[in-house]
Amino acid sequence: MPTRRPTTALVVTGPYRFSRNPIYVGMILLLLGAGVMVDAPWLIALAVPFALVLRYGVIAREERYLEAKFGDGYGTYRARAPLDLISAGLMERAAHGLAFSPSVSA
Repeated sequence: MPTRRPTTALVVTGPYRFSRNPIYVGMILLLLGAGVMVDAPWLIALAVPFALVLRYGVIAREERYLEAKFGDGYGTYRARAPLDLISAGLMERAAHGLAFSPSVSA
């Protein structure tokens, strides 16, 4: 499907149940994995600015568009599905009253 055409429906199933932006999460994970695989710390460090550009340069614009196009339907989906998998884990821990630091078991 051409990406320049207007969006006609919200997809809220499959990987979109867990993240509003699974392809961007995948891209960041791919970058991190490549950095680990070739032992390139600079490539791993590049994931941070890449994620920021995605978040504020791409995702923010997409979210404004979807909010304007789908209104309350997108708002409901947005409240249910986190932006990314990192915030999903943090939200899950917060919902269960768990600390955000890793626990050490003996």
